[in-house]
Amino acid sequence: MLRIFSRFFKKTEQDLEDDSIIDSEEYEEKESEEPKAFVKGGNIAYHPELINELKQEHKKLLNIFSRIQKNSRAGEKKATRDLLDKFKKNLLSHVFKENVKFYVYVKYLLADDPVNKKLAQMMQQEMNGIGKTVLGFIAKSMEKTEQFGPDFQKQLNKIGAVLTERIKTEEERLYRLYIHPDDVKLL
Repeated sequence: MLRIFSRFFKKTEQDLEDDSIIDSEEYEEKESEEPKAFVKGGNIAYHPELINELKQEHKKLLNIFSRIQKNSRAGEKKATRDLLDKFKKNLLSHVFKENVKFYVYVKYLLADDPVNKKLAQMMQQEMNGIGKTVLGFIAKSMEKTEQFGPDFQKQLNKIGAVLTERIKTEEERLYRLYIHPDDVKLL
């Protein structure tokens, strides 16, 4: 199917895949035979596939980011601009999903575990700060008339290092806190 569209719109399969934005509709809850498990004290359900979805979104974000770096180094201003916009939309969607489905759930789940609850709160605040910085950088980059020069490359590399480290920390340390409510004693 992607090949048919690519003939008419002169887009590669990769372009078509990248055109899709991480979207909450894409991850609508699937009907399962298992009843939903809600966290104590809240009306937030456990989603068994959430961590896998977030990790897939990380891969997509890193892929788009890598393409931004490549295109900006090659002087491809339009492609870089388009990818910055795509990255922005995907990042906003990802951060929103994390805030709503992950952090709110973990906050209630860990109400009686002050150490891990504090870790999750600090990581949420940090990610929101990183998100604001990245979005500010993108907005500023899109306004400049002399875009994507050495200063842009330098800032882009710094952001890439921060995002890569943040993703590693989330996947190795933070996401382990997202467990079924019946397993909370295992932490």
